[in-house]
Amino acid sequence: MTIATGTCGTDAHGTIDDGEGRGEDPGIDTSAGPWVERFKEDVDRQYVSDGQIPRATGLITAIVREALNQGFSVPDPAEPLFEKARDGRWPWPHVIVQRDGYLLSFHLAESSRAGTAPKTRVLGARAAADGTPKWIEERSREFVGTGMMVMRVDSDMVHYRQKTSRDTTNTMIEERMPSLFKALSDATSTQYRLADMERKRALTLEQAQRECRSERLYAALRREAALHADLDRERGYLDLVERRLGPEPVGADQSDMEEFRRLSDAIALMRRRIDALDPLTSGGVAWADQPEPTDADVFEYMHRNQGPAPFAWDRPAPVPSPRHDDFRPMPPDDFRPMPPVGDGFFD
Repeated sequence: MTIATGTCGTDAHGTIDDGEGRGEDPGIDTSAGPWVERFKEDVDRQYVSDGQIPRATGLITAIVREALNQGFSVPDPAEPLFEKARDGRWPWPHVIVQRDGYLLSFHLAESSRAGTAPKTRVLGARAAADGTPKWIEERSREFVGTGMMVMRVDSDMVHYRQKTSRDTTNTMIEERMPSLFKALSDATSTQYRLADMERKRALTLEQAQRECRSERLYAALRREAALHADLDRERGYLDLVERRLGPEPVGADQSDMEEFRRLSDAIALMRRRIDALDPLTSGGVAWADQPEPTDADVFEYMHRNQGPAPFAWDRPAPVPSPRHDDFRPMPPDDFRPMPPVGDGFFD
């Protein structure tokens, strides 16, 4: 089917557009107007023949109208948006809409007749001297317009597949605009839900990591406190031993003096050993010098403590297994139990 290159087009709702991007709703004109004007002025990036420019501007207006109806917003053309398109390697955006912080870029192009003659591509920052638009200069084959339009939709959403809509022999792009935006709306909702799930998962892991580190620090603190308490008990025992020995004997025989000195040296040696083992003598903060838990440590901690798990909020409640002795399936609402023998049923 060849689409006539007239001066007006039909939008997605059957409203006649005058080809200048002016619709019936002033709000739509306000949002679509800057994009329509930019399209008409930027000849090097129109990607349609002159006869299809009115339809292309009508398509831009139809995109804006359907976007606003579906809860999207339409920002004015700005260099950061075009920079985003260049970074994402999107085709040149003829209109951009957004929702939930995600962008959707719409590129319009007219299909060329197949099998046209090859030509030399000219890739440059400036337009040709003869006024040929850059988009034609950059082609590797001659452009012969068919009147068949193609619309490509790109996005910065992570979980997004590029969408393309094109004229067919039975339908035009305008007729499929509502269904296209329904799919785009579902895609943005899904992306928002996935991003929210990822955010919750990250918060859960962060919380679990803090709790895992806290448990590790507390365990180290308990070990040091228990060690200090044990060593203090040993110091107290040495104090009792020293009191039992009493002061150094005066006038005692040689053997008693040697025994006293031997015991005193042993007690002093034990005290030095106890002081060397006591974490409090070195500052009492060695327990705080613990390595950060690894991901494996965190997941093992979560599994061991049955704490919050990633995606736990998105997981259905467990159903008891039929193998459990206490499991009894619920009968249906219309279930009628069999009467026992002797109640007249089998009599």
